[in-house]
Amino acid sequence: MTSARPPRQRRAAGAALALAWVGHLLDSWLLACLALLATYACLATSAQLALGLQGRRRWVLVVDLAAVAVVGAAGALWLVAVVGGPPPAAAAVVAAGDLVLLGHLVALLHSRARVTVSVLALVAALLALVVHHVGSWADAAPVASSPWASALVAVAALAVTAAWHPSMAAFGDVVSPLVAPRRQVLVTVPAVVGLLAALALAAAGALPEPPRGTGAVVAVAALAAVLLMTTSSSLQSAVDRELLETDPLTRAGSRLALERLLATQIHQGTDPVRLVVVELDDVAVLARRQGRQAADDLLVRRVRALEDGLPDAVVCRTGPQTLAVVVPTSSRARRRETPLGLVAAVRAQLEAPGAAGPTAPGAATSTAAVLTVPPRADLPAEGLSTREIVAALLRHAEVSLLAARDRRVPVEADVARDGAYERARRLDNDLAAALEGGEQIAVHYQPLVDPRTGAVRSLEALVRWEHPELGSVAPDDFLTAASLQGRARDLDDLARRQALADFRTWRAAGVEPEHVAVNLSAQSLESPDLVERVLADLAAAGVEPRHLVVEVVEQEELRDLRAVAERLHRLHATGVGVAVDDFGVGHAALQYLLHLPVTAVKLDRSLVAEVLTPGGRALLGSAVALATSLRAEAVAEGVESVEQMRAVADLGFSLAQGWYGGRPRPAEETGALLAQRGTRRPAPAGEVAGTGAAAGVPGGLR
Repeated sequence: MTSARPPRQRRAAGAALALAWVGHLLDSWLLACLALLATYACLATSAQLALGLQGRRRWVLVVDLAAVAVVGAAGALWLVAVVGGPPPAAAAVVAAGDLVLLGHLVALLHSRARVTVSVLALVAALLALVVHHVGSWADAAPVASSPWASALVAVAALAVTAAWHPSMAAFGDVVSPLVAPRRQVLVTVPAVVGLLAALALAAAGALPEPPRGTGAVVAVAALAAVLLMTTSSSLQSAVDRELLETDPLTRAGSRLALERLLATQIHQGTDPVRLVVVELDDVAVLARRQGRQAADDLLVRRVRALEDGLPDAVVCRTGPQTLAVVVPTSSRARRRETPLGLVAAVRAQLEAPGAAGPTAPGAATSTAAVLTVPPRADLPAEGLSTREIVAALLRHAEVSLLAARDRRVPVEADVARDGAYERARRLDNDLAAALEGGEQIAVHYQPLVDPRTGAVRSLEALVRWEHPELGSVAPDDFLTAASLQGRARDLDDLARRQALADFRTWRAAGVEPEHVAVNLSAQSLESPDLVERVLADLAAAGVEPRHLVVEVVEQEELRDLRAVAERLHRLHATGVGVAVDDFGVGHAALQYLLHLPVTAVKLDRSLVAEVLTPGGRALLGSAVALATSLRAEAVAEGVESVEQMRAVADLGFSLAQGWYGGRPRPAEETGALLAQRGTRRPAPAGEVAGTGAAAGVPGGLR
């Protein structure tokens, strides 16, 4: 941030200082006193300008250094009264002034100020002045005239250089607002503690006691210094809170500010508030097209539009292009407004003409979810702390935003109505323990069969979570929780190791399939040590790499496809197979086929469901031909009936997966299935998969 003082004022201060020292060198006591005061004022002002502090941060420095000045003056009075020296008043002024300048020096050296000629000259001037005063005191010479007077000439020359050099114009714009240079406490704390210790030692007789009047002044000064330090700490806490709760780019609230706002609502609110979470899709598009700077400019415009158009709302930035808008419902108009109506109002502000800059990629596009947060009295939150409630609320909002993205429409959620946040909180808290213990996490296996013979050739490992209180948890729920917590890789590792251990057991029983397939999340695929972890698991289980297939979920977007492809090629070179799962409905179908060493293409169930229609047969036949040309197996997912099984067999699919061929089941039952159906043709429709009701179960359950 650039200082508001123009350079000519700094230069005028330097010129005034030089003239004052000319008077001092002519032995004019009056001008010498003026020179001393001008020195302190000019150097302290220059140091403040160099630090570039504003608002509360400047007051923190001022109060800190006021404490140092009080301690310095009191200590000088005490020292002069006990051992003699310069006049007490002069000694107090000099000691206080020098300690203030030293505090500025420490703060400047520990800041992130650019090292320029002006900064170096200013530091040298501060040191030269302190050297002069220490030398004068040691020689018991007057402060204004001593053998150390040459140091004063250096002070004047250096101060004029600092003020007049062009680099002084750069002062004030070189300190990061996130790094408060409060290292002057290295001077403040020792000074205050030293004065208090001296008083204690004097009371104990270890140090000479000052005269009665001086002792009272010193005691009052010590008390004032402690009060000033307390005030400084309060100011610094306010500065730190402001920095942490302010987004440095948009100057909107940060995620921490949002958490505090929700905590306040929970404890003190009387009316519900609505939390609208918006993901600005056009900002992400612009970042990819024109770079981060253009996207940041657009994001700032969007935030300003929301703040101007919704004056009763608080806007917080919770992600690179995600905003949270908190709107109270205390007014009559807001109470009449529906949650989705508020979403429409937020979107209208984002689409206003002033919200789009010259670099905007087009009309504002966004994904939104709205959450109604009642006061604590209306929350089903028995026994929960405020932190737990806030964390669950934010997670519920994030999950709702994911649902809005999937549905392509805004989503309304009400925690008091559906109670989903309590379940989400439990999943969040219990998932880590479940992964560490492993007892609640189980791996079930769904067979992949030859559609012509019904023989079970392969198995896909599917993770299941049996919560001790919530019961069976839907895979989508805990997989989302694992992804949001960064534990998706841990879940993948657990499933892979269990699958390899079960494969070893089946092999020992003589019923091993050709291979077992395990899913890899985006977090696992993007891990630099993926290859080493997979090979280590294979070696630990004693299973050859050719018996393992890793499945890449095509609906998950990979940030660095090139790096992922390199890891998968290394795995494939050892014999591990690579399958693209849910092919045809995700982000980068053809990109995956071009860059990954694909050995199997699994057509998504939504496409296989159309296999009995002419268009579906044509599309799936083309997919089989594409897989064959890549020397990969074509796998049909979601085969639910005998008619679909015959159709995929006629189209040339190598494998079929679905409830007609077998439902997911635990490892023990899977071993029995392998022994029974390793080479058998599938039974009639009503008897397949071990249960006559299986054929009627929706294929979306996995």
